[in-house]
Amino acid sequence: MKKIALVIPYFGTLPGYFPLWLMSCRYNPEMDFLIFTDDRRPFDWPENVKTVYMTWEEMQGRIRGAFDFPAAISKPYKLCDYRPAYGEIFAGELAGYDFWGHCDLDVIWGALSDFVTEELLDRYDKLFGRGHFSLYRNCPLINGLYRTEVDGKPLYREIFQDEKSRLFDEWTGIDRIFQIRGIPIYDSPVVADIQSASYHFMVNSDREDQERPQVFFWRETEGRGRIFRYYRDHGEIVRQEFMYIHLQKRDMTAADEIDGDFLIVPNEFISGRGLAPYLDDPETEDEVAAAMIRTYYRRRLVNWQQVRKNMARRLRKAGRLWKKDGRK
Repeated sequence: MKKIALVIPYFGTLPGYFPLWLMSCRYNPEMDFLIFTDDRRPFDWPENVKTVYMTWEEMQGRIRGAFDFPAAISKPYKLCDYRPAYGEIFAGELAGYDFWGHCDLDVIWGALSDFVTEELLDRYDKLFGRGHFSLYRNCPLINGLYRTEVDGKPLYREIFQDEKSRLFDEWTGIDRIFQIRGIPIYDSPVVADIQSASYHFMVNSDREDQERPQVFFWRETEGRGRIFRYYRDHGEIVRQEFMYIHLQKRDMTAADEIDGDFLIVPNEFISGRGLAPYLDDPETEDEVAAAMIRTYYRRRLVNWQQVRKNMARRLRKAGRLWKKDGRK
């Protein structure tokens, strides 16, 4: 398979379920994950996860040094806008790779190579159009494509000098540039992109998903890690496999003892040790899946955890505005 590296700069404390993310990386040895971070805590690092320790100030200097204008990069979240330029910014680390990409840490990987096939890599220069996972062919044309003029102006210069997040790594930015240049992007609804506003899981790409009681299960099988969704549809239990699950803006808790198969339910990871044989057996699969759904599905449309976070963020913003205006 072609050599692929994912670039992940992350500054501050790594997420609470980072060990589960690492475990899911371990089962995708055909890809390398390059993490640039200032979190030096010890973890069980798989061989395909390469760590580069640096300070946030060093990363800021690296970003700014890549451009001949004052690049805005005061906060780590702004890194998302620079993702389409990673092929140039991290050219040294990416030498020798056929494809590079970027991803988030609020995901759990399934069997990536089952979905990112050699055929697709031969045919497309960019795969997937989401900030949480995209791949680019590692060549001068594609690495520099972000510099393409949009509406007669170099859009990237405007965005890179704006401290606000502009979603340049998604539809309105780099994907629009690919469209302008007539370069097709491969995309497919193979990702369980979970809606953040709802407490119970709903997959954003599935229009019929709002009413579906469901749970997810990560398991190791034949040396691969896989993500399955079990859901009830008109009284029948359905199993569906995904490339990965994206848990955006959702605080998930995980028991420390998880070191193998696990359930992914609203706001929690739960050990699923011992369940796999029953889910492999046609005589017991539906019964066990139904029991999982019955136990962990809750018909709550509002994710109050996320609502509280949004309200707190708005109050902090309002406080800053009042302070800026000199009000007491």
